[in-house]
Amino acid sequence: MENVSFAPAPTAPGMQLPEVYDSTAGRGMDQNLDVRFYRNPRGEGDRVTISPRGDLHLVVDRIVTEDDKQRFAGLWAAYEEGRDASAEGTPLSEVTWLDPATVAMLSARRVFTVEQLANINETAVEQSGIMGLGYLRQAAQTHLERTARALGLDTILGNQQKLMDRIQELENALAETPRPAAAKTARQPAKK
Repeated sequence: MENVSFAPAPTAPGMQLPEVYDSTAGRGMDQNLDVRFYRNPRGEGDRVTISPRGDLHLVVDRIVTEDDKQRFAGLWAAYEEGRDASAEGTPLSEVTWLDPATVAMLSARRVFTVEQLANINETAVEQSGIMGLGYLRQAAQTHLERTARALGLDTILGNQQKLMDRIQELENALAETPRPAAAKTARQPAKK
């Protein structure tokens, strides 16, 4: 199983994979994969595990290839810097609508954030054996939509306040600006 790859298609030498395959970008088909880079304790170099979120059984564990470094560039960079970028987003433990047992069950299936839960694909939902996983996925999607709307409203209100402040500044500046005195024009007698 050492040579199993999830790559969408083989690439020619020197060919760059499109940005859509960078799983840290949160787009493309790789967003449903749990990818972890680690150092092999037996000194055989760097290794990677790749598994679909929600699936307990399918795990590919192999030596890191150049394709892996390109395909998961953001995760590879984080690994080289010594930081964990695999679970960026809102941790499941921070939402009030999930109990600790559900968080633990989802974590065992490599789902650690609300964003990951919202993006679980239908196949994983059907094959997970977890009653209500589809409902949890919908709840996560709703949570993200509401959060985005709330952030949008905050942005709009913030922008409105900035505009109001700017209008006040301009009105104050205009009030303080000295006005030129009206020039008195002498009336010339009308010519006869």
